[in-house]
Amino acid sequence: MNRNPLKDPALAYALADARERLMPADPSITSVGIGFGVKGGVETGEVCLQVGVEEKRPPEAVESALLLPRAIRAPAAEVRVDVVPTGVLQRLDAVDLRARVRPAAPGYSIGHVACTAGTLGAVLTDKRRRRYILSNNHVLANENAAATGDAILQPGPADGGDAKTGVIARLHAFVPLVTDGANFVDCALAAAERDNELAAQVHAIGTVIGTGAPYLGLTVRKSGRTTGFTTGRIRRVAVTARIHYGCGILVFSGLAETNQMSAPGDSGSLIVDQSNRAVGLLFAGSIFSTLMCPIEAVRDALDLGDMTWF
Repeated sequence: MNRNPLKDPALAYALADARERLMPADPSITSVGIGFGVKGGVETGEVCLQVGVEEKRPPEAVESALLLPRAIRAPAAEVRVDVVPTGVLQRLDAVDLRARVRPAAPGYSIGHVACTAGTLGAVLTDKRRRRYILSNNHVLANENAAATGDAILQPGPADGGDAKTGVIARLHAFVPLVTDGANFVDCALAAAERDNELAAQVHAIGTVIGTGAPYLGLTVRKSGRTTGFTTGRIRRVAVTARIHYGCGILVFSGLAETNQMSAPGDSGSLIVDQSNRAVGLLFAGSIFSTLMCPIEAVRDALDLGDMTWF
């Protein structure tokens, strides 16, 4: 490929057309540029016009007048249009994800009243539109030591969360961790105290649009309490590992592993692909790697089938 794609007359034409015609007509377009096409979260190698939008939605959910073309016909050739989610683009001021914030968004500090702190992974809703927080057992249920109804603080206790003023949710359910067999998930659910205190969009990532499966080579992202927004690449699947917990060394199976993209306190972070589909729940790692429970295993273990991403 030419290092300067704008020397290709068709690409240059398509980019100019997008700048002058598409962007002024649609305020949800955040950016336009030339890039590699992406299909299923994987680069295809095809150079195309990329149109960035705050939130990528299925065509049937977009007004017909605002539907983007599949291609732009340039004088010499047709250039494919690839729509990519970017979230809201903004200046990158320092954001303290350990701070108290209302409404609290996924990515911020959270924790059981007797724990230190982890990360608010995602916000889900049930059929009655009640909201719930998804994170790890060891973040929300204190490694099985908690009881249903226990207070969940935002921020977590290690970050100054106060049991009198900082209660944002109550422990609703968790999958027990076992010391004498294989674990497959580290996950728990907390019911919101007040629905208006929870925000839907993951910090620096945006709206979750569904779920996907982790697979080798997949590029992923997360937003967590300690390291903020980071990216990684899945390099192992079907992983069985011995993981050090406060209660001992536990065996986990069926995991996916990325390069190192986290640190202590990021536990509970939702891991998403480039299309903002949830693929895993971060729960462990080291100076070399990060481990996640596949999101479908989490959904099955907590019986989240009827819940939707808020």
